[in-house]
Amino acid sequence: DASDSGNLKYVEKQYLPSSNLVLLGQYETSDSDSTVGVSDKFSTTYDFYKFYIMYRLTSNSDTRFRWLSSGNSEVSGSYYAYVGDMRQINSSGSVSQGQDVSGYQESHAKISENLSTSSSNFATLEMTIYNPFKGSTNMTRAKVIGVKSHYRNDGAWRSGGFTIEYLSGNAGNTYAGFKLFAGTGNITDYRWQLYGVKG
Repeated sequence: DASDSGNLKYVEKQYLPSSNLVLLGQYETSDSDSTVGVSDKFSTTYDFYKFYIMYRLTSNSDTRFRWLSSGNSEVSGSYYAYVGDMRQINSSGSVSQGQDVSGYQESHAKISENLSTSSSNFATLEMTIYNPFKGSTNMTRAKVIGVKSHYRNDGAWRSGGFTIEYLSGNAGNTYAGFKLFAGTGNITDYRWQLYGVKG
């Protein structure tokens, strides 16, 4: 109130706002790159990670995912299983929904497809990554779930959820990072941030 104007007050630490998200890496560029690599960021320190990115593609293509075992070493065996749904509205206002991507035992996971290359539109991804470095010894596979949004080349706006799993995962499969890449063309004008989630 007005009587407290100009006075400093003591607040116990337990009542101050805090975050369980620890920034582990970030990058921003207007360059056009064939791959967005998030390398050597995972460890046994965290079981859960959050990843955010906004980006555009240089071709009307799809966004793909692969694990990295270390550095830029790709895990490209044909064991990726993935599925994604969509909710869509087009320029005439017509709304539709359903499944938009799926695959079983493929060499990558597909997240979204037919993205617009317009400079005024950008795509977004938010991913939660579970147990990539096998910090939880009872959990033998790493998994990804996420949400996506993007404008398509046909003028429709689409959003939805997706999930990714690598079917040969076992206690020996640890992943130090992952990569995103386009089916054709490059990823451009992107910014990402990766966080570890404290217990």
